[in-house]
Amino acid sequence: MMRRGVSLLEVMISMGVIAIGLAGVIAILPVALYHIGRGTVLDNASRVGLNAVEEFDLRGMGRPLQWRYRTNLLPDPATARNGWATAFAIDPWFIANNSSDANAEEFPYGTTTSVPRMVRVSLRSSPSGTPSIMGSAQAEEIFVSQDELVFDLPLDRTQPPTQVFGAGTARRQYEGTISWMATVAPVYSSADRDLYTLSVVVFHNRAVTDTAAERVVDVRDFLANGLSGGDITLQGASPDDLELQAGNWIMLMDFISSGVPFFRWYRVVATEESARISGASWQREVTLHGADWPSSLVQSTTTFWGTTPPPAGYVPTRAAIVGNVVAVYEKTIRLETGNLWEF
Repeated sequence: MMRRGVSLLEVMISMGVIAIGLAGVIAILPVALYHIGRGTVLDNASRVGLNAVEEFDLRGMGRPLQWRYRTNLLPDPATARNGWATAFAIDPWFIANNSSDANAEEFPYGTTTSVPRMVRVSLRSSPSGTPSIMGSAQAEEIFVSQDELVFDLPLDRTQPPTQVFGAGTARRQYEGTISWMATVAPVYSSADRDLYTLSVVVFHNRAVTDTAAERVVDVRDFLANGLSGGDITLQGASPDDLELQAGNWIMLMDFISSGVPFFRWYRVVATEESARISGASWQREVTLHGADWPSSLVQSTTTFWGTTPPPAGYVPTRAAIVGNVVAVYEKTIRLETGNLWEF
């Protein structure tokens, strides 16, 4: 006899199948939300970074006459040892928020003379008049994105959100989670010694007063001979020093010749799950993507770690790990030198 309905057992089985499916959907929601958030951050970083490359030119940041030390002295951009020029980090927001710290003049922060370093500089507060460096408010105006406006969501969801304005000036408030700085380093592979690599470094939620966010570790080994960055082994004094994840950026540093530093940014595409102990140090393997690292520096690092004691003249490559960097945009530029009628 043909049945005219379904049994209770069949209904319960169907409900179980639906419940399992819904549980699977719920399980992937956190992952989906993470990737949506990550995509939004990278989209904002892309917009800010590409705009910053153009703003660097528009505001004349490539003119050394606009640069100032933390103490408001004019840096000397002239050629240094062996005819090569010095590398600079243009970071007014950091200097303005750490103005009493002498180590703020170096990038990465607090490095010694035995570690390759950049000179961290600020900018003039105005293109003319008595030279003075930018304050925190002026630096934030230029180097912090103001596109993320703040809104209040009313309890009544049928009402539109309202913008949040500041007191007095009635200025619209913004989150300010995306910011940037710039590094300018000579192109050593070129016969033209006036060429520099401009790197616009974009941050998400940068803790500008946290100097510990900039740390230096050793490169213990180049597992792929530095081709496109490739696999390397980082070595630090603690596992916290090696805190990294895919999508971060690091800057490799070494001396291309006696006393002449060399810098290059790389994107981290994969990391070992966690740091591991090795003797008195901690190590972690990471995979980098970028330009080839010079073979002479790969050999110098290999010789340094492979010989006890290390022979004179050989030093290891170092890596600068800078917290919350989400993107780096590069362009080859020529510094804008002045003339006799400029001051």
